[in-house]
Amino acid sequence: MKTRLLFLFLGAAALPSASIAAQGSARRTLTHADVFLMKRVGAPALSPNGRWAVFSVTEPSYVEA
Repeated sequence: MKTRLLFLFLGAAALPSASIAAQGSARRTLTHADVFLMKRVGAPALSPNGRWAVFSVTEPSYVEA
């Protein structure tokens, strides 16, 4: 039950930022560089008492040579 609520909260928190980003820029085709630069969220790690969850976020860097 707690896991479902956590995922529901995370999904709801991501919606406003996704819609704002979509409105602010023109539509274009997704490229391999876009996919590479997407942040990746790791598996949740629960606190010892189970009240908190922590997610690691990896933000890659793409530097053209």
